[in-house]
Amino acid sequence: MAAGASAFVNLLVYTPLILVWIGGLVIAGTLWSRQRAVALLLASACLLALCTEIAGGILTSTLPLAFTSRSRNVSQLGILFGIVGVIRSVLMAVAWGLVLGTVVRAVAPRPGLPAERDAREPRP
Repeated sequence: MAAGASAFVNLLVYTPLILVWIGGLVIAGTLWSRQRAVALLLASACLLALCTEIAGGILTSTLPLAFTSRSRNVSQLGILFGIVGVIRSVLMAVAWGLVLGTVVRAVAPRPGLPAERDAREPRP
């Protein structure tokens, strides 16, 4: 019971980030009909980040309880937290890379469409 309550409280800490990633999924859904590639990249990034945050929050709160119940060494727990931290960092870096790829893809000129003119350029 304590592990469930601890995981829930830990997820409450991540609520603002979780809401941002859910908002990104909503934005991706609205873009789907106009720009599928952009929407797919954004949805992939948001889903990856959302799953990483939720899984990381649950692991952060439940691992100490699991280790103390089995009377494991604290140094083993530290090593495990280090491994989880590296995995979370890599996954979040991939998610942010997808977000940056989304931005690049969204602002890149598309072939077959007239290029947008610079706002400073006078109109004929």
